[in-house]
Amino acid sequence: MNRSFKLLALMLSISMVSFFACKKEENDTQISDEDKTSTSDYAKAETIYTEIWHTTLEQALSNPALNGFAGSEVEDRNACPTVTVSPQGTYPKVLTLDFATGCVTPKGQSISGQIIATFSGPASQTGTTISITLVNLKYKGYTVSGTYSVSCSGPGSYSGSISNGVVVNPQGGTTTYSGTFSVVQVEGTSTNGLNQQSDDVYNISLNITGVNTNGKTYTVKTTSPLRKELDCAWIVSGAIEVKTGNTAKKTLDFGTGTCDDQATLTVGSLSTSITLP
Repeated sequence: MNRSFKLLALMLSISMVSFFACKKEENDTQISDEDKTSTSDYAKAETIYTEIWHTTLEQALSNPALNGFAGSEVEDRNACPTVTVSPQGTYPKVLTLDFATGCVTPKGQSISGQIIATFSGPASQTGTTISITLVNLKYKGYTVSGTYSVSCSGPGSYSGSISNGVVVNPQGGTTTYSGTFSVVQVEGTSTNGLNQQSDDVYNISLNITGVNTNGKTYTVKTTSPLRKELDCAWIVSGAIEVKTGNTAKKTLDFGTGTCDDQATLTVGSLSTSITLP
C-alpha cells in the first residue's frame, strides 16, 4: 500500500512537471500583449516627438533670420508649413510653423496646428536656448501636446527635455511621455549653411518615462544611439530598452539604416515588428 502510494505520488509529480513545462513553452511562443502595447505606445510617441524637434530645427537652420548666415533666401518647403519669424531684428525671436487645418509636408507627414519655438539666439550658437510649445497639433491623426526646453552646446549639439508630453491615438487611448534627450550632428557638418540641411544626420540618446494606453508605467533608455536623418520621417537605426513593471526586458531596434516605418521588438528569443506612425 505504501509502495503504491509512493508510485502514485511519483507519477503525479512527473505529470505536474510536464504540465508546467508545456505551459511555460506554450506561453513563451508569443510576446505578451502588455509587452507589445508598452513598446508600441512608446515607439509611436518617440517617432512623433523626434520628428517635431527635427522639423523645428531644420526650419530654423533654413531661415536666415535664425541660422546666423547672411542672405535673404528661405528654403522652399512647398508652403507646408507656413513659416514666420518675428521680430526680424533682435533676440529673442519666435519661429511659428503653421500647418493650418492640415497639410502634407515634403516627407509625407500630414500635420495640422502649430509649432511655436522661441530662440534666445541663433539656432546653432553655443548657449542659445530654445523653448517649443505645440498648439492644437495633430500628427498623422495623433493629437500631440507637450513642451520642449532645449539648449545648444555647440554647432549641431543640443540637449534638453520634454515635459507634459501626451499623445492621443486616433482610435482612442493616451500615452504620456516625458524625459531628457541629447542630440549630436554626425554627418552634414561640412555643408552647414542656408538651404543645406538635406544631408544632416543626428545621433540621439534619451531617458524617457511615461504611462502607456493600458495605464502601465514604462521607462526607456538608449542602448545604441538613435540615428535621425533629416530627409527621413523616421528614426533609421539604433536601439532602446523598455521596462514596464516586472515584465521581461524589451528591446526595440529601429533598423540598420533604411528609411522606413518598421522597428523590431525583441523579448528574450522572440521578435515581432512594430509599425511607426
